[in-house]
Amino acid sequence: MVTKANPAEASGGVRTINVCNWKPLDNGSLRGFLTLILPSGLVIHNCPLLEAGGRRWIGLPSRRFLMADGKVHYEPIIEFTTRKARRNFERTALEVVEAYLKARGEW
Repeated sequence: MVTKANPAEASGGVRTINVCNWKPLDNGSLRGFLTLILPSGLVIHNCPLLEAGGRRWIGLPSRRFLMADGKVHYEPIIEFTTRKARRNFERTALEVVEAYLKARGEW
């Protein structure tokens, strides 16, 4: 279950996204994993925070699997129907995550 979901939020009117369950991890472009709680009540666990080439972004959880040839592939668990929806989510989520990490003194 989600714990401590109130430390940071971004607001666009009555819409908010909450961040919790931050797990730092420094591995290549991966900075860690977190949980996002959307205004609808949807809880998205294991969202990666990534940083590369001077750019940061929030990924969505995916399922890792091996192909018959032994190569690793990732399949999205959830996705957006449009690029615009994805960009809006990513921009807001990143603002929230950055505020959350600054409030915790981790950014």
